[in-house]
Amino acid sequence: MESVAGAPVVGDDLFGREQELAHIWRMLERGAHVLMTAPRRAGKTSLMRELERGSRDGWIVAYADVEACTEPVDIVAEILGEIAKKKEFKKRYRDKMSNLFDKVADRVGSISVSIFKAEIRSAVKSNWKREAEKFQNLLRSSKPKDSKLLIIIDELPIPINNMLKNEQQRREAEIFLSWLRKLRQDQKLRNRVHTLIGGSIGMEGVMRRMGKSSLINDMKTYHLPSWSKETAAKFLRKLSEREQFQLDESSIEEMLALLQDPIPYHVHLFFEKLPAELANKSGTMPAGLIKRCFDEQLAGFQGTAHLEHYKEKLESIFETKEEMSMAHEILKAACMQQNGIKSDIDATNSEGKEATQLILNELIAEKFLAIENGNIRFYSNLLRCWWRKQVAGVRT
Repeated sequence: MESVAGAPVVGDDLFGREQELAHIWRMLERGAHVLMTAPRRAGKTSLMRELERGSRDGWIVAYADVEACTEPVDIVAEILGEIAKKKEFKKRYRDKMSNLFDKVADRVGSISVSIFKAEIRSAVKSNWKREAEKFQNLLRSSKPKDSKLLIIIDELPIPINNMLKNEQQRREAEIFLSWLRKLRQDQKLRNRVHTLIGGSIGMEGVMRRMGKSSLINDMKTYHLPSWSKETAAKFLRKLSEREQFQLDESSIEEMLALLQDPIPYHVHLFFEKLPAELANKSGTMPAGLIKRCFDEQLAGFQGTAHLEHYKEKLESIFETKEEMSMAHEILKAACMQQNGIKSDIDATNSEGKEATQLILNELIAEKFLAIENGNIRFYSNLLRCWWRKQVAGVRT
């Protein structure tokens, strides 16, 4: 097991996700198109990458990261570029691919993937929808015995959400999503072409804000959970063995209690902070060290750039100052107690209560908050502690 906290991992380095992988493959083999949701840093991208790396017999799996895309033509070029470089795909459609992208496809294999994608973008820029439909027709020419195609689109909600800020781009985004739905609904491609979409912001929330939830209502939602505490504890023991650093069971228990929700990246990051603290100490764990490491290193000013994403995420979710203010009020109240606050919402009138409930629903959908035993609490205790100090400004 060799891995660095935060980097996507595959193969033997992908720890404790066998059941999740098997579940997703079952969904796909039954014909589902999958919409993956997950708390940030739960390992979504690693799981997607592993689906591509360890694709099953009879499948072609293409992974496209579209986070940096700014318009549909970029997304189409990224997806088609990833699919076209697959050897089996090229072999199957060799005689027909030259009809796509003004014959740019003829050059795949002789130039780098980045140049190929740039040339695809240039070729489809004038009419990306026409080229996307030509690609769909190409897929329709496949035979029942041919391998199935799985198209994984990572971070699609980010560019789509960004396009909502401009009316022209909003219309283009709707056209693209309508084509993607058409691809999924194509009866000639049923059980031959599958899609899996995920992102660090929720696609369902983006579609609600767009007013077009119908464009994804044919997809099956799969929620990727954090690790179980048993899996997280096993991971910490493995890391301890690898680093020849003795981490006793009581220390593991304390670490997981502080994290509350064992998001894989947070578990790994916590461990990485401990050896540095113990470098000049004896092999025993000093009293209070784990709690101090959590407070000062994980939830303090050091090494928390990944948590800044949540502040930025609020700005992408809520468009008005009133919504932002209400969201901050809810989060400030929830961050004060580890077990959260009562889920009953106080408001001066029914309209105010409804507006507050809508804000709360978005915060739950985007994995800021969760409801447990009638209380609203932060999904991650690490995020709660960080938010309390760095955003709400409570230092004690």
